[in-house]
Amino acid sequence: MVELQPVDTVIPGKSCGPMTETTTNRKKLKTAGGRSKGVRSSSTTTCDVTKLIVVIITILILVSALIAVVLVIVMDQMSSSLRAFEKASCDEVEPTPMHINSCLNSNCRFDLSTCFEPCPFGYRTDESGCEDSCECAIEGSFEGDIAFSEDEIPKLTELYGYSMPGDFDVFSGSSTTGRIWNDKPVDERHKIYYEWASSVTEKAEKAIIEAIKRYEEKTCIDFIERKTEERYFRFTSGRGCMSMIGRHRKNGQQVSIGKGCEIPGVVQHELLHLLGFHHEHSRPDRDSYLKVLEENILKERFGNFKKRLKSQVRDLDSEYDITSVMHYPSNAFSKNKKPTILNRKNDKLVKAQRRGFTNEDLYEVNLLYNCYNELAAAAKWASWTPWSLCDETCGFGERSRFRKCKNMKDEIVAGCKGSKFQRIACQGPPCPRKAGRWSEWGSFTECSEKCSGGFQWRRRRCSAYGECEGVSYQGQSCNKEVCEGMPRWAEWSAWSTCSNRCGGGSMSRKRQCLTVDFVAALTCEGDDATGVETQRKDCNTNDCGGISIESDYENLWSSCSSSCEGTKTRERICEGSCPPGQNIEKQPCNVGACDGPRPEMYLTDVVQMPQVLCNPSARNRWYFGDFNGDKRTDALCMSDKEFFKLAHTSPDGAPIKLNWQGYLRECTGWFRFIGDFNGDGRDDVLCRDDQSRKLTIKFANKDGQFDDLELNVGNFCTQPADRIFIADVNGDGKADLICRYANVDIEIRLNRI
Repeated sequence: MVELQPVDTVIPGKSCGPMTETTTNRKKLKTAGGRSKGVRSSSTTTCDVTKLIVVIITILILVSALIAVVLVIVMDQMSSSLRAFEKASCDEVEPTPMHINSCLNSNCRFDLSTCFEPCPFGYRTDESGCEDSCECAIEGSFEGDIAFSEDEIPKLTELYGYSMPGDFDVFSGSSTTGRIWNDKPVDERHKIYYEWASSVTEKAEKAIIEAIKRYEEKTCIDFIERKTEERYFRFTSGRGCMSMIGRHRKNGQQVSIGKGCEIPGVVQHELLHLLGFHHEHSRPDRDSYLKVLEENILKERFGNFKKRLKSQVRDLDSEYDITSVMHYPSNAFSKNKKPTILNRKNDKLVKAQRRGFTNEDLYEVNLLYNCYNELAAAAKWASWTPWSLCDETCGFGERSRFRKCKNMKDEIVAGCKGSKFQRIACQGPPCPRKAGRWSEWGSFTECSEKCSGGFQWRRRRCSAYGECEGVSYQGQSCNKEVCEGMPRWAEWSAWSTCSNRCGGGSMSRKRQCLTVDFVAALTCEGDDATGVETQRKDCNTNDCGGISIESDYENLWSSCSSSCEGTKTRERICEGSCPPGQNIEKQPCNVGACDGPRPEMYLTDVVQMPQVLCNPSARNRWYFGDFNGDKRTDALCMSDKEFFKLAHTSPDGAPIKLNWQGYLRECTGWFRFIGDFNGDGRDDVLCRDDQSRKLTIKFANKDGQFDDLELNVGNFCTQPADRIFIADVNGDGKADLICRYANVDIEIRLNRI
């Protein structure tokens, strides 16, 4: 019997290597001739393996190439959509500022379709104004023609909902992100000063002069060419049409009226930005009036359609104006020539206009700048507007209606009692659930500044673009520590009490600029050389519902009407038409004071103030305080020549001896206040100079006299109509300051000396 053995076999003409027999089930089989046969079940070659690998690699390469081609095509389509819109903007017959500036971008080269997500306020730009990076801008422009600088970005971030929770708590409003030009009016007209840059063209100058004339005719605002005034802005003919929102903290902010913008209505648009107004379509209630078709919006410009947050807006209580000179047109930033916004009431296109003010535009300007005359005889409310649609397309929202106060000539005036708006809750269909999921937040970018406050962004990805709730970017302030040697802002004061209990009110707070030695300074980072920053916000915006609301009794009780068995009264404010007499409360006082014998009240002696202290004169001013800390009240007299004389009171109660005399530097004028400001048991003198707008404390020394020890505490409560009160509010033994501002707001400054 012979057993078969495996043998190596070489196939002629092949170089793939030897063939190896592999027997999976070899058995000895007996044949009829007595021979056994080995059975080969399978065999492979190294040539077959190599071929398989080559085929797989080839397929992978082809698939990768196909994916790359598809991505290039898609990205090229996205990029070409943006450039197509920008080039089409050049052909607009009546271009808006948005069209004019988009046309200027048509020759920019950077491909924004490679960017991750649309940045909140646009992308970083180069010196020519073209976007050159996917990095989010912290200065530049957004919404087509709104310029912003780095120190404005925290306010914008809060206003549009991109801030870190709790990072900012700043003023913002439907009318303004920044400050309005609210210097004290002259003859009831606001004077806003400007200057011309050398770049302004003759055509631009003519359009500007015509626009200024329209403001003078229709509002109480006068634009006046600057001579030496410190607060001003500058007209330029730069790149397109551009302006910041509101008055910027640094003087000389620019309003650009460049090529294509030389139209009075376009200039009016940019000046409305300067006065504090945003685009109409970014109002929180815009969805009551507009349909925003997100599927037609260029991805790179999606942030231009974001609404401002209700919680951050101070409303002017005016009706939405779809015809406003501040409104976007229906083709704004369209990727496919289809409308991006429609009139929600009738699904018609929204046509932007550049003719100039609408009646509602003028109404809002005149409201914001208090141009309307006070209540005239026979003035009354006009009819309510119809209720708006719900301002949320799904879920819970609000509906609004408005009315205006008018006189017999149908002119709008101020002062009608009651609310000029009403809001009620509404509910739409349930909001559809978004299909996307957010990734974790990435790291923050490097801070833009090393000290004195910078800004940084972070981002996250949505698994399906547009299918995640919330924002893809968040920003925050960083490196807030003041650069060495620079003045810095003190802590904010507490918010004032809301001015109204319903129907919309306002509240404010202030902070002061201080040096590293806590001496008041006039200029902090981002300030406009006033040394004090004020923030205001809306409060109690709930509608009064047509019901008269009486405030709590906040006024003090009057003096008792009689030394015995008398009455005292106090008042409260009534909003609306309250029943007569219900705003006054009466209470008995000095009850039983007349019972029994009455003790005689008399002075033990009559003490005359010595003439050596102050000669008799109607212009002399007397001040009283314990200046030497002996628990007795001393007398300080200022003569009409602002020369001071101080007498300490003797143990028998007579201030007969002259202890000190001299001038108190920085104590010119008539406003002086007495209190113990450093807690040493001796009263000091606080001087308010209404010319330099400064407060200075003159400290009494250990001898109860005044030398050169003083502290400049800034310009808190230094307007002529402001009133200062001195009190130890927190009981720490040091006098604090209470200011009653001209607008009746009350603010307390606790003493940190």
